[in-house]
Amino acid sequence: MLVDEVQYRYWDYAIPKIREMNPELIRFEKPNGNALNLAKKNEIQFVCLANRRKRVLPANSVAAGFYIDIKKPNKTDEEKKQIKAVYDFLLSKRTEIESRFPGMLWNWHVNDDKFASSIYCYKMLDFTDESNWEVCAEFHAKTIRRLYDEVFIPYQDEILTVSGRSACDGNKKKRICCHLSLNDMDLIQKRPCLFDMLLQTNELETATDLVLLVPINRCKKTQCSMIRRMFLCLWERARVQLLFL
Repeated sequence: MLVDEVQYRYWDYAIPKIREMNPELIRFEKPNGNALNLAKKNEIQFVCLANRRKRVLPANSVAAGFYIDIKKPNKTDEEKKQIKAVYDFLLSKRTEIESRFPGMLWNWHVNDDKFASSIYCYKMLDFTDESNWEVCAEFHAKTIRRLYDEVFIPYQDEILTVSGRSACDGNKKKRICCHLSLNDMDLIQKRPCLFDMLLQTNELETATDLVLLVPINRCKKTQCSMIRRMFLCLWERARVQLLFL
């Protein structure tokens, strides 16, 4: 069986288990090879990995952690500083963080070429062996849950501060209208990963009140439902409205 094929079969098995334990982190996006990208909170992307080949992590390993980045093709100097500041802050808490996960393996990595960083907690498990799937899925579901509860939540105000955001920004009401064209909706339905770029372009990450302008007279209702579910999943605290044009 091809590696890519077994990866996707594994994710089909694991995603329901990850979703059950982490409903607020699951996105409506298909896995991309070895990576399952979950929700993104400011500069921090929650990620689960199933590695067959050696990359940043060893071959035959499963991992859960943070990918710290601002997904834009050309980052400004200020955005690069934000990414570095978040990583450096978490690195300063490394001993404290790792002590909460005794017996776990860790990888702290800076990707200078992409101006991005990653922090992964991993375990040596061969996910291509179907008999390991239950253990791998349990690791992914429980570890990403613990990273969210025991690392992200306790430090989220400080993360906002070091990245140049105000810790009280999350309490401010910000209403944004986003006009989704037919082309936007077609692209997102075919390649959900493009949704992040659309959000960055429209500065929707800080919104607490979202209004989606949808050309309902020329698109499928399934597309509208899909877009609304994406927003609800990524911004569970936001009030989302659909306005049909």
